[in-house]
Amino acid sequence: RNSKDADPVGDTYWTTSLGFNLDAPIGRQRFQIGYTWNATRHDQFADLDFDGHDARAIWLWQLGNEASGELGYTDTFALASFAFVQSRTPDPLRTRQPFFNAAYLVTPRWRLQAGVRGLEQRNGDPQRQIYDVNIHYTDVTVSYVTPANTSVGLSARTERAGLNLTWE
Repeated sequence: RNSKDADPVGDTYWTTSLGFNLDAPIGRQRFQIGYTWNATRHDQFADLDFDGHDARAIWLWQLGNEASGELGYTDTFALASFAFVQSRTPDPLRTRQPFFNAAYLVTPRWRLQAGVRGLEQRNGDPQRQIYDVNIHYTDVTVSYVTPANTSVGLSARTERAGLNLTWE
């Protein structure tokens, strides 16, 4: 953001991305891995040049016909949005999310599901590190599965969060 009294200055930027995706079925298991590296370069505002990434690894598992689920991890490194700040100071934001969930068909029509997920966000700008957060989710669902494989159910979810509330 520029001051209203400043001359409006435009900028041009380029983003270069390079990555790969792998989707490997092995028997009834499926492994998905992906990584994208990106580099953004500006003509005028070189202080906003940034290299980031988006990575993920997921195991879609299946045991017999009744049990299935996911075990995975994602990691993203990108600049945080400037939408709610009054400065042009870049804030590299790292977001990590491990997760596990499982579903079990108790009968052909009733399914139980449960899962856990974590979310960790870390700000690179020291002024915004007070907004660092850790969140842990758990959920449980009981569903009725129709012959058309649609479902209706009841779900319960808990969230536990911790903020980094240390000031210097």
